[in-house]
Amino acid sequence: MTAAASSFPPLTVPPPERIDLLGEVALVRCDPALAAPAVAAINDSLEHLSPWMAWATEPATIAGMSTFFAASAELWDQRRDFGYTVLDDAA
Repeated sequence: MTAAASSFPPLTVPPPERIDLLGEVALVRCDPALAAPAVAAINDSLEHLSPWMAWATEPATIAGMSTFFAASAELWDQRRDFGYTVLDDAA
């Protein structure tokens, strides 16, 4: 985060926790309860992700993703950052 970005006050009203996209796909607020399906999706696609995503150099773990999602949820509650993950309700 840049110095300029960190000087903004927290938002008083957060963005929506779910943004429905096409079909049964949505952007949803990061939640540690979604760690296992996120890990499965990442690891199933690791070969395709690695050329484009610097973090995709080794398989994701439930512990690591749970920690990341918990930190994201905490930042959301503080109104400092609003992380989303992709959810496919059909999967």
